[in-house]
Amino acid sequence: MKIYHQAGFRTLWNLESHTKDGTGDGIIWSPVNESLSTLNSVSPSVRSCSFLDPQLYLPHDSKGKLATYGYSPEEISPKWTTSDFESIKYESAEKCLMVQRSANFEYDVIPTRFEQNILTDHYRRATDDFVEPYIQLRSRQEIKPPLLLSVIARRIQIIDEQSRDELLNWITSHQEIAGVYIIFDSETSSKQIKDALYLEGVLRIISGLRLNGLEVHVGYCNTEAILYSVADPSSISIGSYENLRRFSIGRFETKDKAGGRGPNPRLYVPSLLQWIEYGYVGALDRLVPEWMQLRHNNPYEREMFTPTFKWHFSKPQLYKHYFSAFADQVRLLEKDIIIRTEQVSLWIDHALKWFNYIQSKNVLLDSDSDGSHLSHWRNALSLFRQ
Repeated sequence: MKIYHQAGFRTLWNLESHTKDGTGDGIIWSPVNESLSTLNSVSPSVRSCSFLDPQLYLPHDSKGKLATYGYSPEEISPKWTTSDFESIKYESAEKCLMVQRSANFEYDVIPTRFEQNILTDHYRRATDDFVEPYIQLRSRQEIKPPLLLSVIARRIQIIDEQSRDELLNWITSHQEIAGVYIIFDSETSSKQIKDALYLEGVLRIISGLRLNGLEVHVGYCNTEAILYSVADPSSISIGSYENLRRFSIGRFETKDKAGGRGPNPRLYVPSLLQWIEYGYVGALDRLVPEWMQLRHNNPYEREMFTPTFKWHFSKPQLYKHYFSAFADQVRLLEKDIIIRTEQVSLWIDHALKWFNYIQSKNVLLDSDSDGSHLSHWRNALSLFRQ
């Protein structure tokens, strides 16, 4: 199972982690955050093991640096309307493919549109607007990389069996694709997903696609990527800020910047399968000194625990530590899926025992730092294995 960096704000951190620390297998490039000229300046060796997220989720909104790539409808026809897309979809597809081919990416990726509601003609329109133009244009080319179909799976498509089957049938109907770049929209307000039926649905989608011989590259993953590994995805992602570890369409909307304070800094603790808010570190150090054995010993972690380090959510050390710790954790996963499933089950049990021990030492953690998500992981695993 590969790991791709979900690039976004502070892409440099991902690039440095990948090239200097050896974390991850490549980058999922974010045109909203980085211009075409920046992409062209990236080492060819990095581009060749990476792929583009075209980010046409909101075709009417060329947010940020997306406009520099030239393939968004707004750049092709500034006054376009939805009814005009038929006349520009091939030009958009051609320019998007040209960007990907010029960069020598590992894959060609077909974009997708974000739909607030899944209407009856959803799949027909997705095929007409995106899939067919890309497939037709590629059919004229002799040398072409494997083709991935972008998919945003909404909650109803994940938890409802009939909707899930419709999604799987649509994806597998396209014989020309090698796989999918799939994003699971959790629509949750908590920092971890606490919904066993949702998690079970994700596992069934990944497994169903893999059984059909397709590659499955899962974007916008948080720590639940460890759970997803039991369904044998081709890759999962690691991201720095929270909006790169959980999909939100708001990240692609052009809007006025609102003021306000950022989130509290957090430390990823591999053995707990959780990000712990820094405010609890002092209590843990004094009341549960054994917790130090749970942390990941790398240069970033050591720097973060020096007396002079100023903890803040914007510090790169927090995320480079996570990239390194999580990548090492993923590397420990067994190749055999049956053995891996038992391994992940044991990891969940181990983390739950530690959270119980921490509580027994009178350290109380809030619902975004405790192990309350792990019971949902455990239940999802049981449902999936049923």
